[in-house]
Amino acid sequence: MSFVSCLLVNFPLRRVQRFIILERTVVQRCKDSITHHLRKKQILTLPSTYSRKCSFCRSRRVQTSSFQLFTTLASHSEVCLPKKLEDLCQDLYQSPDKSSKLWKLVEWGNGLTETLPVEERISKHKVAGCASVVYIKVTLRNEKVFLRGFADSKVAKGLLFLLLSGLQDTAVQQVKTLSAEVIIQKAGLETILSSSRMGGIKGMLRYIQQHCNLLQKPEGAPSCSDSHQYSTDSEKDEIAVLLSGGVDSSVALSRLLEQGYRVKPFYLRIWLEDELSHLGKCPWEEDLVYANAVCEHFGLKLEQVTLQKEYWEQVVEYTISEARAGRTPNPDVMCNSRIKFGVFLDSIGKTYQKIASGHYARIQKEPSTGLFQLMVSADAHKDQTYFLAHLLQRQLAKVVFPIGHLTKEQVRAIARELNLATQSRKDSQGICFLGQIKFDDFLRHHLGTRPGKLVEAETGQVVGEHCGYWFYTPGQRKGLRLPNGPWYVLTKDVESNTVFVSRNYDSPEKQRNCFIVENVHWHIPLRICTSELLAVQVRIRIMNDRKISTVHRSS
Repeated sequence: MSFVSCLLVNFPLRRVQRFIILERTVVQRCKDSITHHLRKKQILTLPSTYSRKCSFCRSRRVQTSSFQLFTTLASHSEVCLPKKLEDLCQDLYQSPDKSSKLWKLVEWGNGLTETLPVEERISKHKVAGCASVVYIKVTLRNEKVFLRGFADSKVAKGLLFLLLSGLQDTAVQQVKTLSAEVIIQKAGLETILSSSRMGGIKGMLRYIQQHCNLLQKPEGAPSCSDSHQYSTDSEKDEIAVLLSGGVDSSVALSRLLEQGYRVKPFYLRIWLEDELSHLGKCPWEEDLVYANAVCEHFGLKLEQVTLQKEYWEQVVEYTISEARAGRTPNPDVMCNSRIKFGVFLDSIGKTYQKIASGHYARIQKEPSTGLFQLMVSADAHKDQTYFLAHLLQRQLAKVVFPIGHLTKEQVRAIARELNLATQSRKDSQGICFLGQIKFDDFLRHHLGTRPGKLVEAETGQVVGEHCGYWFYTPGQRKGLRLPNGPWYVLTKDVESNTVFVSRNYDSPEKQRNCFIVENVHWHIPLRICTSELLAVQVRIRIMNDRKISTVHRSS
C-alpha cells in the first residue's frame, strides 16, 4: 500500500484539525517541509496530529493533520508536467545514486547548445538568485513558449538544459502554473543540489514565468519597460532594497529584478524589543516571516540590520520629548530621514549604487541645476511624500522608489501575478517601530498618566476629565468620550494640564485661511523676501487634499 493511500485509510476526515498559518506560500512550504521530513523517515502511519519545528518558519511550531498531508502529497502527484519535462525528470530520478545524477546533469550541460548569442546576454535577460551567471530570453509564438539561454557553469548548464528542453514549445498557460518544488521533487534534485543550486533552478523557472506574464500583460497594465530616472546600462549596479514584509516593498524588489538590477534585500530591526515586551506583543515577527518568504520566492538571502540603539536615540527620544512638551510628534518622518535614509545609508547603503524602498513617491533630477526634487506619486491617495519631506539633497540623490509611478491596485495586481506571499497582506496603519502596538500604550508606558480637566473653550465649563494632555492633539475627535458631541480638541495648556475642547470646530467662525509655519525644509534652496509672495500647493495632513496657497515671509 502506498504512503498516500495508507494515510487516507488510517485517518478519516473527522480527525482533521483546522490550522491557520500566515499566507498560502508559507502554508505550502510548511507542508512541504513536513512532507519531506516524513518521506525521509519513511513514516507510513501517524497520530492524528503531527507536530515539528518547521524549517521554513523556524520561529513557530507547525501542526498539520494527516489529511492535510495527504492533500499535499496528492496535489503533488497530480501535477502534470509537460511530457518532455516529465521524461527528463524521470530519467534523472532513475539514476542509481547521487553521483550518477550529478554526472547526468553535467552531461546535459555539456550537450547544451549555446542558443543565446553574446550580444543578447544583457541585464534584462539575466536571472537573479543564481549562484552562476545565467541568461534566459523568453519569446511567445502562438501562445507557446520558446526559450534560449546561457549559463557559465556545468551544473547550471544542466539545470538550464532541463528547463529549456523540457519547456520548449509548451503552452504558456501550462508553463505559468508549474511549481519548481514539483520539478525538484520529480527529478530527485533535493538529494544532489545545495540550497543555492536549488535556489538557482527556482530562479530560472520564476524568471521564465514572470516574463510569460509580462509578455501576456493586458492593455493598460504596467510594463517593466517603463522608463525610470535611475535606469542604467551597467550590469554591475547593485541596489540595496529595504524590505518591510509588506506588499509595496515586495513589488519594489520585483520591479528592480525585472529591470536587470542586482539587489540585496535588508530588513531593519528598529522595533524596541525590551521596551515593548511588557505588552506581551511581538509586532515584528510576522513582518520578518513575510520578508523571508519574499526573499525565498526570488532566491535571495535577507540580511537583518539591527538599529535599535540608533532608533531609540534619534527617533524615540524625540517622540517622547515632543509629546511631553505638548506637541504632536511624527516619528515616521524622523525614521525616514534619520534611520532608513540616514544611519542605514551612511553605514551600509553608501556601498550600494542606490537604496530602494516601497514608498509611493518619485524623485526627479532638475537638469539645469542638478538638484533632486521629491515628486508626488501616481497614486494621490497613497502618496507618501509627506513622510519623506525631511530628506536632504544627498539623501534624495541616493534613493529610488520603484513603485512611485504605480497605483496601489497595480501593485496588488503585480503581487498576485508573481504569487508573492504578501499579495493579500493588509497595509500597516501604525507607527513603524510599534507595529501592532497602540501609540497611546507606548506613551502610557513612558509618560504614565496624569488626570486633568476637559474644558469647553467657549464657556470655560469643565465637561470631563482626561488622563494626560500628551494623549491629545489639536483636531482630535476620537477618545474624548463626551456626550452631546461631536467634540474636538482645540488646544492644550501644558502647565495646568488642561485640554480645551469644542463642539464648534467646523463652524464658520472657527475657520481660518492662514497660519504660521517655522523651520521650513526646502529641497531646493529658496529665499523669499518679506515683500514677495510664492504660489504653492499645501497639504496640512497626510490625507488632506493639496490646496492652492501663497506663502510670504513675516517681518
